[in-house]
Amino acid sequence: MADDQIIIRHDHHSPAMAMRPQLHQDDSNVASSSSSSSSSSSSSSYSPSEALSIAISWLDGYSAMGDDYRHRDNDNGNDNDNGDTSSSSSSFRSNSHPVEDAIRLLSELHDRVYNRDGLISNNESYVDVPTSTLGLIDVKYQLGRAYLMLPIAFATSSSTTSTSMTSTPSLLRRQNVTIAIGHYVSFVEQLVRLGEGMLEGTTLDECREVLDNGGEGGGEEEYCHDDDGDDDVDSTKTRRRRGRNDGGRTMDPSRLRDMKIRRYQRVKSTEARRTHLSSQLARRLRLGIPDDETIDGHDAESLSRTMHVETLRLHAETCIGEIRSSHVEHGRDGGGGRRSTFDDGLDPRMNGRRATGTTRVMTSSSSSSSSSSFSDVGASDQRRPLQMTQITQNPMTGQLELTRKRVSNDGRLVPVQYAPSSIVMRDEIASTVFRPSWNLPTMTLEELGDRERADAIRRSEEQRAAEADAIYKPRRYDQLERDGMEDDESLVEASARLDRDWDDWKDENPRGSGNKMGDRGDRNF
Repeated sequence: MADDQIIIRHDHHSPAMAMRPQLHQDDSNVASSSSSSSSSSSSSSYSPSEALSIAISWLDGYSAMGDDYRHRDNDNGNDNDNGDTSSSSSSFRSNSHPVEDAIRLLSELHDRVYNRDGLISNNESYVDVPTSTLGLIDVKYQLGRAYLMLPIAFATSSSTTSTSMTSTPSLLRRQNVTIAIGHYVSFVEQLVRLGEGMLEGTTLDECREVLDNGGEGGGEEEYCHDDDGDDDVDSTKTRRRRGRNDGGRTMDPSRLRDMKIRRYQRVKSTEARRTHLSSQLARRLRLGIPDDETIDGHDAESLSRTMHVETLRLHAETCIGEIRSSHVEHGRDGGGGRRSTFDDGLDPRMNGRRATGTTRVMTSSSSSSSSSSFSDVGASDQRRPLQMTQITQNPMTGQLELTRKRVSNDGRLVPVQYAPSSIVMRDEIASTVFRPSWNLPTMTLEELGDRERADAIRRSEEQRAAEADAIYKPRRYDQLERDGMEDDESLVEASARLDRDWDDWKDENPRGSGNKMGDRGDRNF
């Protein structure tokens, strides 16, 4: 098999994996034996934890540096240190994108963990999963993260979907978001299946709510794949109904805000615990402490397991937020009536086709036929073409004229109507001409007097209450004798402490030690 040919194994047991980017291969040069050996040359050359760490480092590097990140240079350096350069160079192109390579590596790792090696099973509970494989559950989250980071240009070059899904960058972005949300949902389902001990109570309840409601999808159908690989389950494709048809009901904004606040607080507490665990792990490595020795209630294995759990909990919070907010980028709200807002930076009411140089106005009929994801639910006035209102003055009559224009299919402004019915009547203008230029009174003098009297009574009551509270405040001893409060021992002690503090401050700041105005200006005058 040639070095520039790469085999991408299709995982029929992961969400939306059929839409994964794949490269061209020559069927005449690929046999069943070479397929397994070449596919294992990328991810199987590393241990599962090493492959996951490499993919995460690529995603983190691209997230921090953008297109300036050169992931293959770093990886080739690591391979040279290990004395193995053939496997890595044959699996990835030298000029490939880091997110593309991360998706390939994570996809093969997902197939290896859940299907080929069977390291993780869906019928296991939290206590059944060993510590060495607990961190591998994160591969689903990293796959979703990678698809969200995948640039549109690389999705265009590597996608194998139909032309209807690749006609506009917005639909390509929608495709990536759909795949990413599928991986996020599968990741959350995996954590929920692990049961108690994996997620906290509030996080577990919110995860179940998200899975039951389909991430507020409003009843959209998605295709998910089963990850267990059991023979008694149809592992090719399981069609699920994501979301409940609740009649367009949306979540209460106040409840949604409270959920976001609680989620933010959970994320901050989880990050604090991860930081503390990281410091403990670094201290054990720095001091060379044996693995079986317990420090702060953790040995090496329990510390590593707790670290994996906190990481998965943090990623679960991220998945919840991404799933709940995915309907914004999908162009739908709880009722399916929201429009897409990522159409190449155009107005939300327009779906532009910049590739052809024309602009297609989104109407209720065109938007419903473009894709099944664009539902025709919602009022028709929300999808009217963009209109502009222009007010001018007729030079002959002096009357104001109102003209409305709309955007045509070729991008020009076309008048909608120009008729006498759009002229602003002279009586409507004259009704505001003789309006007084000063503010008219809003109350009588009697009402003003009653309000001022009520304010005076309130101020006097507040003053009496403040004077009554001031009697029990600490002050100088001579003032206590004057007010007859020298018998109150607690007040006398507080006053004595106040006097001592005042004496200490005067000793620390003697008279004349401050800034003087005499230090400024000319001293001769």
